[in-house]
Amino acid sequence: MTTSDLDNRLKKIAFKFSDLDVTPNTFLQLVKPTQELLEPYEAYFSEKGPRILYSRLLFFPRILSNFINSILISISRMDELKSWKAHQVRTNTSLFISHYTNAQLPHENDAFFGELLDRTSNCTLYLNSTRLRHKKLLEVYGDESRSNLNFMTKSLNPGAVLLMHFQYFIVSMRFFASSFDSSLDERDKWLLIEAGIRQHSRATMANKFFEIRVSELIRQVQPKVIHFTFEGHSHEAVLINLIHKEFKHIVLAPYQHAPIVPEQFGLIRNIHRLGEIDRIYTSGGITREYFMSFRSDIPIIVIGSSKFKALSQNPRHGDKVKVIGASEGTVQSLRDFIKLFASLTASQTNFDFYLRVHPAISEKELEITLQEEGGTGVQISRNTLIDDLSTSTYCIYRSSAVAIEGLAYGVTPIYFDQSRSQGLNPLYLANLHLPAFGSADELIDFFGDVSSLNTSNQGIDPEKLSRISEGYFSKLTGKFPIEV
Repeated sequence: MTTSDLDNRLKKIAFKFSDLDVTPNTFLQLVKPTQELLEPYEAYFSEKGPRILYSRLLFFPRILSNFINSILISISRMDELKSWKAHQVRTNTSLFISHYTNAQLPHENDAFFGELLDRTSNCTLYLNSTRLRHKKLLEVYGDESRSNLNFMTKSLNPGAVLLMHFQYFIVSMRFFASSFDSSLDERDKWLLIEAGIRQHSRATMANKFFEIRVSELIRQVQPKVIHFTFEGHSHEAVLINLIHKEFKHIVLAPYQHAPIVPEQFGLIRNIHRLGEIDRIYTSGGITREYFMSFRSDIPIIVIGSSKFKALSQNPRHGDKVKVIGASEGTVQSLRDFIKLFASLTASQTNFDFYLRVHPAISEKELEITLQEEGGTGVQISRNTLIDDLSTSTYCIYRSSAVAIEGLAYGVTPIYFDQSRSQGLNPLYLANLHLPAFGSADELIDFFGDVSSLNTSNQGIDPEKLSRISEGYFSKLTGKFPIEV
């Protein structure tokens, strides 16, 4: 069973029940097949197949558990009802929707839109991807600096949450009843049962809360255009459906800020959801051409990226070749790279291996993961990104933007994915033939073969790499137009 097959089955289920409120259900939209995002579908990929009877027996208890959890969270976060009203909302022609993560610093540019978002003049709604409470987020920014900022709440009042679960129980029962269709195979039946359960999940409810809050904000701000990050998440689909249903005059203008991978299933779905008055802004020409293959009927515009790097000819210094690793912003990715770099460090003494930790990972998460994975010998880079890129020869990555940014510095990217699939490789779209590895042993052998080379004659032609880098992250052409 392939991930593409899974995505097709999920799309069919979503289409079959399109008359119901299933768009917020995160289970029905696979963004991309990373290990952490595939965890909910573990039974689907089981060689023996999912246990249907077992799933049916747990159907109602799991829904009840989700329901109780939602109510308890709602009660514990009653203070958010008051702090939500503390936002200083003003009318504005544009509304930006971004993410507040551990990588975001109050006095720096937005971590996703970069220089394209001016928080002093643009109204912004931040989805809270941290454990900080809503009231605490308001305290991070002073009254003046947060005059245009709004932070998403984690819940609504208990009465609204209770009503929402009752409404969704009807949807869940439709899923459950359909799972008895004898014409379906065991995997389709299991997907229907699981979709019914996850209609009440914390993630699904968060999407519904988002729909309600953003609807309130739109009525206050009265924007003509909404810019949002474009990666293929279900909350993006919720927003698109909301605008097309209730605010048809508003133009949606999403921004593709991060590298796109071949199997970014959710993004392709969301591209097809956009309407004829909508448009897409991209970070470079390569992604624009890729998007054009799906939607040539709407404007797709290269606006550039703050990640653009001009070609650098900085020479490498030192007796050893420096290799950096670029983990992604999840603990699972961090675990994989810590284990990999622990093996490389112990086996190859002719290289300097440094792991760059994604800024979304907190110091506490890093410390715990290093201890759990036996990574005490792994060197964690504390350098700036530019310092690392200008002194490195290789960058080991999976789908991190660091590998693309490194191209401008002549850093040769090395793709690492234990599944040995190219589905998560953003550079695959550039037809750049690069080393790809699926295990630590393969990489140890690779570095053993190249260890006799000098730092000056390793890697690929820097000018070629720089051209590809600019194809992904081109120089910013300006700001988003006020009128679209």
